[in-house]
Amino acid sequence: MKLKKEVIVCILILFFYAVNPILFSYTSFAAASSDVININANEDIAISKEENNEAAEHNNKEENKILIKTGTVVPVILDTPATSKKNKTGSRIECRVYENIKIEDVLIFKEGGRAFLNVKFAKKAAFLGIPGKLTIKDGEIFDINGKKYKVVLDEVLEGKAKLYPKVLAGISIFFLWPLALFLFVKGEQAELPAHTPIETIIPQDSTFVPVL
Repeated sequence: MKLKKEVIVCILILFFYAVNPILFSYTSFAAASSDVININANEDIAISKEENNEAAEHNNKEENKILIKTGTVVPVILDTPATSKKNKTGSRIECRVYENIKIEDVLIFKEGGRAFLNVKFAKKAAFLGIPGKLTIKDGEIFDINGKKYKVVLDEVLEGKAKLYPKVLAGISIFFLWPLALFLFVKGEQAELPAHTPIETIIPQDSTFVPVL
């Protein structure tokens, strides 16, 4: 009887050591599976929050959009004059926004902000008193976020003609040939002055989105 008990004890011990690794492996697998499930769940929650935040941000932007209506005037100024002598056809004139422009109490265009005007045509003054000509056509301005907007304007400038060289030149051919020197007198250059507000106009409805 005593021998049977010892045998039974030995069998139980062996059974315990045989079963224990299986239990340990199952427990580890269950724990690992639980960790994976938790990680996936956390990732799903994070993605969901991010998507919700993006959706909320998009909605806020849509709600905060400000309409810049067609015909909105944005004055600009030049720091140095533009002239028919200095500026060439097809070039751009750098200028800046003259004053703060607000819509619905929100600042859109800041005083000193970047702006450009286009030189459509430029012709230097010539001899015989012929004046210079300068045509400024449209341009671009930038809001406080750096977004670009087209603006329209049409400035046609012409210097003063000097008629007396032509008259004297005609007379000198017959009577006073020394006065022919007046042939070399040039007319005045056309000039767009500096530090004088120039009205530019937004040609179509546009939207401004404040940075939150």
